[in-house]
Amino acid sequence: MSCDCLCEGVHFDLKSIGPWELGARAAAVNLSDLAAMGAQPRLFLVSLALPQRRGLGQAWLAAFHAGLHAWMAAFGAEPAGGDLSASRGGAFIDVTVLGEVEQGRALRRSAAKPGDLLFLSGPLGGSAAGLALLQRPGLARGLDPGAVELLKKRHRLPVPKVLAGRWLLQERAARACIDISDGLASEAWHLSRESGVRLDIDLDAVPLARGSEAVARKLGRRPVDLALQGGEDYELLFSVPPKKAALVLGKMDHYAACAPALIGSVAAGRGVRARQGGRWKALPDGGYEHFR
Repeated sequence: MSCDCLCEGVHFDLKSIGPWELGARAAAVNLSDLAAMGAQPRLFLVSLALPQRRGLGQAWLAAFHAGLHAWMAAFGAEPAGGDLSASRGGAFIDVTVLGEVEQGRALRRSAAKPGDLLFLSGPLGGSAAGLALLQRPGLARGLDPGAVELLKKRHRLPVPKVLAGRWLLQERAARACIDISDGLASEAWHLSRESGVRLDIDLDAVPLARGSEAVARKLGRRPVDLALQGGEDYELLFSVPPKKAALVLGKMDHYAACAPALIGSVAAGRGVRARQGGRWKALPDGGYEHFR
């Protein structure tokens, strides 16, 4: 069971996302929590609080529910109820999802072991770059229009890695797993703390979303920073026993519709180290925080 809330002005801006996309996004960010445990989505509930504002009438509500239900149905979840209320502030969305997993086999954050290899299910930095383009349209000047639209879509409409999580569980390929909601640095620290191990990450091996490097340069940031601190990519970070590495690299893309990348390893100790250009440094816990 998991729940996530989306708040206007914090998680979304109604000027830059339509109701169908917002509904689908609300589904995706919740389904991602189930994906990280290898669960099959089954049921969902949704509660909405909407302000009395022009443009947020029956048509908006119908489109929102269409996007939410379509995205949930695509991954096997059916509606089980919800609530609707007025809001005296901004729009507020809360979704609860329930999934099913084989008894005793759920993927957890606390199971990584020294000697495991660290993998990502796909590229990072795309959502942060897409958000920057939505907030500052001028950044798109001189960039590949196709890449710009893809980055915006990565932010508005993330695809939860439900198939990847199920495959990792069914093949017994992963020991520990977490989704990338608040940035790679933050999630790596969660995995380290809860498993009681040290993670060593090769930043040069971290795959970056197409076009995100150009956006990062325009923002005056290192491209890898969008992966480390950007968040909302909803890829999976998972540890794999060495004997399963060939299976992940050879089969996961075909059966789970993703491109796994080997980015590091697990060792005895505590904390997270990062290597770039051959030099190791401690990696700060620098993901997104709501109350910073």
